[in-house]
Amino acid sequence: MPQTFWDAGIFAAIGLLSGLLVVSVREFARTPIGDFLHKLTLDNESSAYTKTYLEKMLLNMKAADTSWPISFILISLKNSRDVYRILPSFSRKKIMTETFRRLKGQLKGNDLIGRWDEFTFAVVLPMTPKKAVGVIEDRLLQSLQPPISYGVEDSDQVELSPISVISTSENIQDFETFISKAEETLRDEEW
Repeated sequence: MPQTFWDAGIFAAIGLLSGLLVVSVREFARTPIGDFLHKLTLDNESSAYTKTYLEKMLLNMKAADTSWPISFILISLKNSRDVYRILPSFSRKKIMTETFRRLKGQLKGNDLIGRWDEFTFAVVLPMTPKKAVGVIEDRLLQSLQPPISYGVEDSDQVELSPISVISTSENIQDFETFISKAEETLRDEEW
């Protein structure tokens, strides 16, 4: 008699686990592969594109040979570094998400924004005249001037003090060096 209860318990557990497995597989299958892959292109903390995705899109623009000029703006959040490293993850996420939201609000449809590194955002402006890039850069920097509130009750604030650099590629020959020039100039500006 005790063996019967033992066997029934084992079969019930197997049935429960197999049911959970079927439900999990079914839910995963419902999510389109495109949505799943799209999530991999986004930075978890800011919701901006990842650096890898931006680099891929830049190479696609180069290959298409129709997006000239391509301007590249790096925006470093110089002032947030000291505060950022000691904050809990929910506060870091709030600061980066708000930074992304403010920057994205200043861009048009085909412009791209991504997280270039821990404290730097990159903006890609395809088919944007050089004269307009300076105006866009000013708008982006102005959007980051008001302090960003964070913390459990949003009672703490951080001023980002952003600095930025612009680099533009007019053609395929410029393309190979225009990003590295921007990175180098930004390093010089930060010191």
